[in-house]
Amino acid sequence: MPTKGSCMCGDLSYEFDGEPLLKGICHCLTCRKLTSSAYTPCILVPDPASATETPPPGVSFELSSKSNSKPRETTTVHETGMEIKFYGCSKCPSTLYKRAPGGFPGVLIVLAGTLDGAEGELRAQGGLEEGFGSPQVELWVKYRLPWLQEVKSAKQCEGFE
Repeated sequence: MPTKGSCMCGDLSYEFDGEPLLKGICHCLTCRKLTSSAYTPCILVPDPASATETPPPGVSFELSSKSNSKPRETTTVHETGMEIKFYGCSKCPSTLYKRAPGGFPGVLIVLAGTLDGAEGELRAQGGLEEGFGSPQVELWVKYRLPWLQEVKSAKQCEGFE
């Protein structure tokens, strides 16, 4: 069953078939700035634009726009010095995914807060709650805010390990 997500206005959407490479939450300072929150839940999927990696059979990621708009692209430098490119809707403030080829080659890092709920409802419960499941890893735990508890079932990493 495909996993679907979209921006707030619904113009830009994606569909992912197959199992994610990894599900995690990141506490790094760059992610905190990106989401204006304590951490970012992410799903790592094979990047269809990668010339270096071939997705496993049955795995795909497709991006579409109702208005044929191209995604907005913003570049920043992570606190480690790695360049990160963020991609989002050109019509609303939503960011859907990012690429960090210096640290995560051949991978799209999908922001799991953009997952849609049942029957394509943009804000329906069931998106992040059901489509994400439990994170397998917590990254940059040295920046985890003191009032947040660790996810016991997740591997705890000081950085990108």
